[in-house]
Amino acid sequence: ARSACIKALDTDQSSMVRWEAAEALGKIGGELARSACIKALESDSGFYVRCAAIRSLGQIGGEQACSACVKALKTDKDEDVRAAAATSLGQIGGKQGKEPKEALQLARRSSQPNVARAAKDALSKIK
Repeated sequence: ARSACIKALDTDQSSMVRWEAAEALGKIGGELARSACIKALESDSGFYVRCAAIRSLGQIGGEQACSACVKALKTDKDEDVRAAAATSLGQIGGKQGKEPKEALQLARRSSQPNVARAAKDALSKIK
Protein backbone atom coordinates (compact mmCIF):
# COMPACT_ATOMS: atom_id res chain seq x y z
CA ALA A 1 0.00 0.00 0.00
CA ARG A 2 2.83 2.41 0.86
CA SER A 3 4.54 2.15 -2.53
CA ALA A 4 1.23 2.61 -4.37
CA CYS A 5 0.47 5.74 -2.34
CA ILE A 6 3.96 7.12 -2.90
CA LYS A 7 3.66 6.56 -6.63
CA ALA A 8 0.19 8.15 -6.73
CA LEU A 9 1.37 11.16 -4.74
CA ASP A 10 4.34 11.63 -7.05
CA THR A 11 2.82 10.98 -10.46
CA ASP A 12 -0.98 10.94 -10.58
CA GLN A 13 -2.55 13.62 -12.75
CA SER A 14 -5.54 13.98 -10.43
CA SER A 15 -4.97 16.32 -7.50
CA MET A 16 -7.75 14.48 -5.61
CA VAL A 17 -5.84 11.20 -5.92
CA ARG A 18 -2.63 12.91 -4.79
CA TRP A 19 -4.49 14.42 -1.81
CA GLU A 20 -5.86 11.00 -0.81
CA ALA A 21 -2.41 9.45 -1.20
CA ALA A 22 -0.85 12.10 1.05
CA GLU A 23 -3.55 11.53 3.67
CA ALA A 24 -2.98 7.77 3.57
CA LEU A 25 0.78 8.14 3.94
CA GLY A 26 0.29 9.98 7.22
CA LYS A 27 -1.51 6.94 8.58
CA ILE A 28 1.01 4.48 7.12
CA GLY A 29 4.09 6.38 8.32
CA GLY A 30 7.75 5.52 7.88
CA GLU A 31 10.77 7.13 6.26
CA LEU A 32 9.61 6.59 2.66
CA ALA A 33 6.23 8.14 3.45
CA ARG A 34 7.94 11.12 5.12
CA SER A 35 10.21 11.66 2.10
CA ALA A 36 7.28 11.47 -0.33
CA CYS A 37 5.27 13.98 1.71
CA ILE A 38 8.21 16.38 1.91
CA LYS A 39 8.65 16.16 -1.86
CA ALA A 40 4.94 16.85 -2.41
CA LEU A 41 5.02 19.75 0.03
CA GLU A 42 7.90 21.32 -1.86
CA SER A 43 6.66 20.73 -5.39
CA ASP A 44 2.92 20.05 -5.73
CA SER A 45 0.90 22.90 -7.23
CA GLY A 46 -2.29 21.95 -5.39
CA PHE A 47 -2.53 23.73 -2.05
CA TYR A 48 -4.83 21.05 -0.62
CA VAL A 49 -2.30 18.37 -1.62
CA ARG A 50 0.38 20.37 0.21
CA CYS A 51 -1.97 20.71 3.21
CA ALA A 52 -2.51 16.95 3.29
CA ALA A 53 1.22 16.33 2.96
CA ILE A 54 2.02 18.67 5.82
CA ARG A 55 -0.68 17.17 8.06
CA SER A 56 0.83 13.76 7.34
CA LEU A 57 4.27 15.07 8.27
CA GLY A 58 2.80 16.11 11.60
CA GLN A 59 1.59 12.55 12.12
CA ILE A 60 4.85 10.94 10.98
CA GLY A 61 7.16 13.34 12.83
CA GLY A 62 10.95 13.45 12.89
CA GLU A 63 13.61 16.07 12.29
CA GLN A 64 13.20 16.21 8.50
CA ALA A 65 9.43 16.59 8.84
CA CYS A 66 9.93 19.38 11.36
CA SER A 67 12.36 21.22 9.08
CA ALA A 68 9.94 20.93 6.15
CA CYS A 69 7.11 22.30 8.30
CA VAL A 70 9.22 25.25 9.47
CA LYS A 71 10.15 26.04 5.87
CA ALA A 72 6.51 25.85 4.73
CA LEU A 73 5.37 28.00 7.64
CA LYS A 74 7.86 30.67 6.59
CA THR A 75 7.62 30.47 2.80
CA ASP A 76 4.53 28.76 1.37
CA LYS A 77 2.37 31.15 -0.61
CA ASP A 78 -0.90 29.67 0.66
CA GLU A 79 -2.37 30.67 4.02
CA ASP A 80 -4.00 27.26 4.57
CA VAL A 81 -0.68 25.48 4.05
CA ARG A 82 1.04 27.80 6.51
CA ALA A 83 -1.72 27.22 9.08
CA ALA A 84 -1.41 23.44 8.60
CA ALA A 85 2.37 23.79 9.01
CA ALA A 86 1.86 25.53 12.34
CA THR A 87 -0.53 22.81 13.49
CA SER A 88 1.92 20.08 12.49
CA LEU A 89 4.71 21.86 14.34
CA GLY A 90 2.51 21.74 17.42
CA GLN A 91 2.51 17.97 17.05
CA ILE A 92 6.25 17.49 16.47
CA GLY A 93 8.11 20.73 17.21
CA GLY A 94 8.72 20.33 20.91
CA LYS A 95 11.22 17.55 20.32
CA GLN A 96 13.18 19.41 17.64
CA GLY A 97 15.03 22.26 19.33
CA LYS A 98 14.27 25.97 19.27
CA GLU A 99 13.78 26.63 15.53
CA PRO A 100 10.14 25.42 15.43
CA LYS A 101 9.23 27.50 18.46
CA GLU A 102 10.89 30.61 17.00
CA ALA A 103 9.06 30.13 13.68
CA LEU A 104 5.76 29.72 15.51
CA GLN A 105 6.37 32.84 17.62
CA LEU A 106 6.91 34.82 14.43
CA ALA A 107 3.84 33.27 12.76
CA ARG A 108 1.73 34.09 15.81
CA ARG A 109 2.00 37.74 14.73
CA SER A 110 0.86 36.98 11.17
CA SER A 111 -1.69 39.31 9.60
CA GLN A 112 -3.53 36.18 8.44
CA PRO A 113 -5.87 35.09 11.25
CA ASN A 114 -5.80 31.36 10.45
CA VAL A 115 -2.00 31.28 10.57
CA ALA A 116 -1.81 33.35 13.75
CA ARG A 117 -4.43 31.20 15.51
CA ALA A 118 -2.78 27.92 14.46
CA ALA A 119 0.62 29.20 15.59
CA LYS A 120 -0.78 30.26 18.97
CA ASP A 121 -2.42 26.85 19.45
CA ALA A 122 0.76 25.06 18.42
CA LEU A 123 2.89 27.08 20.83
CA SER A 124 0.60 26.11 23.70
CA LYS A 125 1.30 22.45 22.90
CA ILE A 126 5.10 22.66 22.76
CA LYS A 127 5.92 24.93 25.69
